[in-house]
Amino acid sequence: MQLTAEDQLAIFKIIIQADQLATQRNAKAYAALFTTDGGITGIKGTVTGSANLINFTQKTWGQEPAHAQHLTVAPLITAVVDNTVTAQSTLLIIDPLAKTVVDCQLIQH
Repeated sequence: MQLTAEDQLAIFKIIIQADQLATQRNAKAYAALFTTDGGITGIKGTVTGSANLINFTQKTWGQEPAHAQHLTVAPLITAVVDNTVTAQSTLLIIDPLAKTVVDCQLIQH
């Protein structure tokens, strides 16, 4: 499967939108970016399903400074196999008031 430029932009838009919604602390809209059985796997565990995604993200974001910003850096499509696209990006969580990096993680999408 070959991705068009429009396909690639749509994928990058979703990745960036997820971090924008995280900055806004909009867990419901964030979870809506996933399929109904979609999930997150990371150093804090694995959760699947909309309700669990909402609870997980609210808990995770609650541990960050209230004004922290989630920034997407260098999204890159790394594989396209059949109808599955794999991408990665770097997530920077910053505290703009203290001008510090709260966290930095490589994210697989």
